[in-house]
Amino acid sequence: EQELRLVSDNEGPFSWYAGVSYYDENIDVLFSQQGDEDFFCAYYLSYYGFNDCASYFAYYGYAFTPSPDGLLERNQVRGRYKGWAAYVDATLKLGERFDVGVGLRYSDDTKEFGINALPVSSQLGPYWALGFTTTDFLTDKQSWDAFTPRFIARYRPNDDWMVFASATRGFKSGGFGSFTIADDSIPFCGPFDTSCLNLNPGDALPDSFAPETAWSYEVGTKGALGGVKLDANVYYYIYKDLQVIVPGTGGGIVVDNVGKVKGWGIEGSATAPLGEYFDLMVTGAYADSEVTEAQALCDGTLACEGQAQPSVPKFSGSAVLRMTAPLGPGAVKASAEVFGQTDTYGGLLRLPEGLNEGYAEVALRLGYQANAGWSIIGYVENLTNVLYYTGVAEGGNVLPAHYFGPSRPRTFGVRVTYDFGG
Repeated sequence: EQELRLVSDNEGPFSWYAGVSYYDENIDVLFSQQGDEDFFCAYYLSYYGFNDCASYFAYYGYAFTPSPDGLLERNQVRGRYKGWAAYVDATLKLGERFDVGVGLRYSDDTKEFGINALPVSSQLGPYWALGFTTTDFLTDKQSWDAFTPRFIARYRPNDDWMVFASATRGFKSGGFGSFTIADDSIPFCGPFDTSCLNLNPGDALPDSFAPETAWSYEVGTKGALGGVKLDANVYYYIYKDLQVIVPGTGGGIVVDNVGKVKGWGIEGSATAPLGEYFDLMVTGAYADSEVTEAQALCDGTLACEGQAQPSVPKFSGSAVLRMTAPLGPGAVKASAEVFGQTDTYGGLLRLPEGLNEGYAEVALRLGYQANAGWSIIGYVENLTNVLYYTGVAEGGNVLPAHYFGPSRPRTFGVRVTYDFGG
């Protein structure tokens, strides 16, 4: 990744900056998904009276030999991504206290993607995770581009305060799913079905999804009042063609564009000195949103219409009390920190088994920072040993609701640093 940026250097009312950037990314991944064969046979075939693979195969006159690997489906993914962007931003002062800015960015992304589904040793074939195998990589190459403008106005009523308003268009390029193909004429594989096995390059393409776009609007202020630094903002955004994982055919994991999201929120922070050695910083945020046209995420129904984004907490906040006290050729430094948020969910259905409960985490730090550039800080993080997760999925078909990204438990440590800078 590389970026070149030019910035104007003048004292007049007009200023600007411009730049270009470029990236080149290579991705090579092997995915493995494995499960018990009899489990899949019982789940998918119990409706027809079969509770294991052997009885199902016997019904059709075949003998079933369990694979020592179970139902193991593996696929390789290869991505060669390149992109560049050019941007310019100009600011014009319309007076001593008022200025406006306009920016424009052009982005161009090209992605060459390949998926190679490896042979399956189980007699079930690629029955669940993929639904197909290939002889080599199925490839596709697509490009996406967009112009994204930004507008901002700033007003300074006095030397201590600034008020601003902005409007920005966002763009995220399209891409490819890692586990699905685009040709709907190839049926999902089941036992005794060979039509989706050993697909050759050209028989099908990787499944692609389109870009997502957004407009965001923000009004805010920054300043100081009686020695207290304050900032606050209100925002509103509209997302279109949101890129999400939706339930796929069989066990396929499909990435697609779904619906529309509108949201708004309030954020703010305050930092106040508390005497000679202490200061306190407090932050808080409120977020609300509405998801529409998302039937693909709600069992094909409108039951979730108008629900809020499930992974975004309605309330979140933090507080940090810091101490810096001079001692010898340096200072004693200490802090007490707390961060918390309210409940989140694993999906728009808001199933109770997919609830990620709200939490608050506390950390304490104490140490010494020397003027000579070295420091030693002891800490305990997650003091109350609270358990929370970075994400949760509601599950579906054979996958139950599950949590991932568990928090670290109560953790003690010492951090030693040295700054070699001049």
